[in-house]
Amino acid sequence: MKQVIVALCLIMWVLWSVGIQAQETLTAYFEIPNPRPRIGEPIEGILVINYSDQIEVLQRPELPKRWSIFEVVQTGERQTSTDNGRVIERQTFTLVAWQTGDHALPFSEVIYRPIGTTDLRRYTLPDVFFSIPSVLTEDSLTIRTDEAPIAISFLPVWAFFVAMSLIGVISIGIFSLWRYYANQNAIQTLVENPQDTFLAELKALQSASSDDMRYALLSHILRQYLRARYGILAHEMTNDEIIQRLKTDGRVTSYQIVSLIEILEHLTIGKFSTLQISHPPERLTRMTEAWVQNVHSEEFA
Repeated sequence: MKQVIVALCLIMWVLWSVGIQAQETLTAYFEIPNPRPRIGEPIEGILVINYSDQIEVLQRPELPKRWSIFEVVQTGERQTSTDNGRVIERQTFTLVAWQTGDHALPFSEVIYRPIGTTDLRRYTLPDVFFSIPSVLTEDSLTIRTDEAPIAISFLPVWAFFVAMSLIGVISIGIFSLWRYYANQNAIQTLVENPQDTFLAELKALQSASSDDMRYALLSHILRQYLRARYGILAHEMTNDEIIQRLKTDGRVTSYQIVSLIEILEHLTIGKFSTLQISHPPERLTRMTEAWVQNVHSEEFA
């Protein structure tokens, strides 16, 4: 009899655990009714996020003005509804594409966590593909009937020379700016022993009067180290730009990149979020110090 009771309790516990996990699920996707638009034709879409009311969404996909080959010309207000313990968010938007061929919407993800925990989770939205044909018909160079004709006016000779002069001046200016930023972003070692400098500056955290100041100081010290070792303008770059630059550099291994992503992410949350879900400053300090020592030992092994 005792064995039957124990078995029933075990089954009930398993079913309860599965139910709790099922309630904490999240799904998200883009609804695109017309996956074969023409150039310049408005593309209507809806961003849908469906999740349990036991989940807190921390970051939603961004819809920037310039989104890869697409231009986001309009975004609507996010509409939220609830149904049987589920929260459904819907946000309409309008895109325009200016390149022919086969394309996909850029990578997008949702960052969330179960309420009452610090367990950050990510959900990657499914890919959405487009096939954008030319504004011309496939068998001739005849413009489609619903396209307006293109009017080409001829410029006088003096206007042509003025335009060429302006283009020359602008080209020289762009080239000068390119050389300036190329020199600014050139990979070079600015400090002979960046690890020693990093450890010395790390001691300043002990005098910080608040957690907010510790997050800010640790972020500054880490970015200063990245600038010294890899010659990147880390103070003027976003987290994603830093990670992309280090991936291109090739001197940082993939698992070190993953650890750095976690450190930068929690530093950003600690500095700017009011939810207080980041790792404590002491733990982030230990993680950052361990990451720097690991990078130093592998690079000079």
